[in-house]
Amino acid sequence: LAPWLASPRRGPLLLQFPFAFAPTPPARRYLRALLARLATVGDVAHPEPLPLVVELRRREWFEADGPLDEVLDDPRLDPRAPHGVSVAAIDLPAHGRHPDPDHLGLGPIGYLR
Repeated sequence: LAPWLASPRRGPLLLQFPFAFAPTPPARRYLRALLARLATVGDVAHPEPLPLVVELRRREWFEADGPLDEVLDDPRLDPRAPHGVSVAAIDLPAHGRHPDPDHLGLGPIGYLR
């Protein structure tokens, strides 16, 4: 990430996860640890938190008070905070296992993919 971090034109870092990335307890721990680690990345030229966007393709991540809420329950990651993690709005075909469009686009960065 060093060249990208040093760039004066860097934008958000998109973390894409495949449909197979289900919200199992190990996956939730992994995602939380990854986001927490990346939220602390910075350098002298860019001391502000790294802008992060996560793309999750399974409806189960977005259940009320569910896995995504658990993962983002950290002041450094809170989507309501100015430097919190954002969730990408993704254009997927209608399918019972894909996220509902109403659940997408959380966070301080609007990211459509």
